[in-house]
Amino acid sequence: MGRPALRPERPPAFVLNMYDTGLAIARNLGRRGIPVVGVSSRDDLPGSFSRYCRPLVGPDSREDPRGLAAHLIDQARRLPARGIIFPTRDADVLFLDAHREALEPHFAIPLPGRDALRSIMEKSRLAALSESAGIAAPRTCRVTSEADILLRRDEFVFPALVKPVLAEHWRRADVWNAVGRKKAIRVERLEDLVGAYRRSARYVAEALVQEWVPGNEDQFFIVGAYVGRDGTCRGAFTAQKLHQYPPDFGLGCLVRSRVDPVVEELGLRLLRAIGFTGIAEVEFKRDARDGAYRLIEVNPRPWDQHALGAACGVDVAYLAYRDHCEPPAPRAASDGRERYWV
Repeated sequence: MGRPALRPERPPAFVLNMYDTGLAIARNLGRRGIPVVGVSSRDDLPGSFSRYCRPLVGPDSREDPRGLAAHLIDQARRLPARGIIFPTRDADVLFLDAHREALEPHFAIPLPGRDALRSIMEKSRLAALSESAGIAAPRTCRVTSEADILLRRDEFVFPALVKPVLAEHWRRADVWNAVGRKKAIRVERLEDLVGAYRRSARYVAEALVQEWVPGNEDQFFIVGAYVGRDGTCRGAFTAQKLHQYPPDFGLGCLVRSRVDPVVEELGLRLLRAIGFTGIAEVEFKRDARDGAYRLIEVNPRPWDQHALGAACGVDVAYLAYRDHCEPPAPRAASDGRERYWV
């Protein structure tokens, strides 16, 4: 089957990095006749082979952000209309934030303002903001040295997780290998905490120590939403992780859509407190001790399973496209049927 007919008069959507998330964006927008350009530093990523996008090789947002900005601006100057850029990784989000002023004359960037974005990306700020909004969050401490850890030993609750302040801090190849290629390290006691901190501190001095929230891997719940430029929610859906890898704090491998008004209200309340606009995934874990939903993280961008929302009637990427490039779409709502992402 060939590529679908596109409407060249419609503004194009540029998608950074055509892994699973980028592929889903290309499919969902391309099926609606929206021109999609997939920008990756390699030509062998799965989304680059989709009939729904035109692949484009360019610099990587992590390795050469200035080069990528120049490359995108050069592409934009050839376009008949101002397009939109979708990030698919934290590195892409940080890149777009750092180069907003240069890129925004050429592209819409569906991200919140800089202060709101930092409140999300810096997990210690997010935990404090969550508590102020009346939303439970695990106890979180920011540490800067071994001496700091020992001085504050009475503040930690074990088991605990050692995490980066910014997820991107651990994504550099040398740091990623040093921490065992994990986005968090579980520790059972103070001695383990010091050892885990040493592994990352050779590269990044700051780290977070966060209370472990007990519960099985199927106790993670998600709110996916698009909040328009005017601050109103244009669509939201909820889902539950059934399996993830690694089980404690990994990537969702089997995720089920399910209507959950409680989780949705918590997620949207948090986004309002942040002053958020754009695409968001808000993740909670139900605490086995008291049944409370505790905030785990917020992603200010499309994520791997966002296509589950499109299957339920809430296509967050399309809502963002319409809000920035065409007259906004009507508010979307889940159709209530269970669907699965594998």
